[in-house]
Amino acid sequence: DVLSSLDPDGSWTQEAEEKGMALPTEELLTLKDLSNEINRRCEDTPVEASTEESVFVGDTRKGYNSIKASDLMVSPQDGSRYEKALMHVMDSWVSHSCLIVELDDENDIMALNQMWQSTEQFFNMLESDTALEASLPKMQPIPASPYAKLGYANFQNGMKFLETRRSGDTILPALDESLLDGTVLAKAFSVLTRLGNQIVQIATAASSLEHDGYSNDNDAFQAAQRMVKELVDDGSSTTTEEEEESKDASVMVSMSPHRLCCYSSPPNKNNNDSTEAKKEQQPTELFGAHTDTSFATIVPVAAVSGLEVWDEDVRKWYRPELKARQLWEGKSSTTTDTTLPWHARYVVIMPGEFVQIVSRNEIAAAVHRVVTPNKER
Repeated sequence: DVLSSLDPDGSWTQEAEEKGMALPTEELLTLKDLSNEINRRCEDTPVEASTEESVFVGDTRKGYNSIKASDLMVSPQDGSRYEKALMHVMDSWVSHSCLIVELDDENDIMALNQMWQSTEQFFNMLESDTALEASLPKMQPIPASPYAKLGYANFQNGMKFLETRRSGDTILPALDESLLDGTVLAKAFSVLTRLGNQIVQIATAASSLEHDGYSNDNDAFQAAQRMVKELVDDGSSTTTEEEEESKDASVMVSMSPHRLCCYSSPPNKNNNDSTEAKKEQQPTELFGAHTDTSFATIVPVAAVSGLEVWDEDVRKWYRPELKARQLWEGKSSTTTDTTLPWHARYVVIMPGEFVQIVSRNEIAAAVHRVVTPNKER
């Protein structure tokens, strides 16, 4: 069952009993039942896609609003600031399955902007040079795990992925800097994982209190910090220098991928203005409804909105990237800094299957998909 998988030797259970803590037991399904429930939720979502004009983009409730990154960097010692952040995170994740974060540190915004520039250059170069695309290392499992992959894949259906992973201070696969700058990706990865870690800590601590796992905010938050440090792979090392030197370099790879994705509408088969041709140009589901085996999936907001999240509260597909654009447009008249693109300032963060487990089903893993907008990438 779930507890046996998380605590195979029983040490966590014993420690919890000694401290009078509650652990997930009968409150959670088995992993098999949890998987079946997730599959049911994915299959129950509609396949049809809506245009930007008709798709659901939330409303004025707090859970749909963005939260500043600096407002997330809090702990129970921050009192009301922590409570405010906790309520916002839980409202967004429990009710709407995603949280929009607005970056407010210039260095972080610059890091994501450089990531977007490098990513666009990378895919543009591949489009213009098929031989270059063919020379890239193919996506395949890494030595450390058959479930973790690394490399490039073109699925020939409008989806192209480059699966990168952090290894020490570098990013794999190692590509020529003129094609893709690994230093740029590493900086962006650090920004994204820092946000993800903090949100997972806040959500886990809140869920523990909700289920009487701890009696106060401080203990719950400290336990959540320990869990994140030990279980969430953000690419940083928790071993000593001597232990690092004795490790096999081939397995010193982060299990958290930094995936560069390019989605595009399949070419129109009918080069005319017929009704059928226009119908084919309507938004369609490209990457179907699914959840992620992760603690959190962190998505830098794209200029073209294609990510959709199944909103558990209203039972509709919700497009958070379009919501982020609306939020920016609503404040842009009062913002003097317009030197960087608006979308480099926003990140969408969704709960994964592991958060559903550690939150004792308080937070469901986000069901999400990708749709293809008209004639755009």
